[in-house]
Amino acid sequence: MANQKRLTALSDLKKKFAHFKELQECMDDLDRLLTEIDDKNANAAGHGEVGEAYRSQVEKGTTGLHDITNTVKDALGNTWSAGAATSDVLNQADQDNNNTAKNW
Repeated sequence: MANQKRLTALSDLKKKFAHFKELQECMDDLDRLLTEIDDKNANAAGHGEVGEAYRSQVEKGTTGLHDITNTVKDALGNTWSAGAATSDVLNQADQDNNNTAKNW
């Protein structure tokens, strides 16, 4: 049976999914920068009628960017968590299989 396939967990599977955590942190950084931009926009045009009109237009764009950033951040975080959990399950299954084979 030279053609048998074996299901194993990659030893570096967690490391591969760790990149998703790093990307999630980048999205956090981006969201903080967007908040700084929001703050600067809030103060840039003053507090009169012109300032209010300016902010009402500018805030629409940054609100959308915040939403997109948070959606991507959540997806990356979920992928990281699921990948780490999957790696744990596969590693445990590998250990269980090895123990079963030894005790057979």
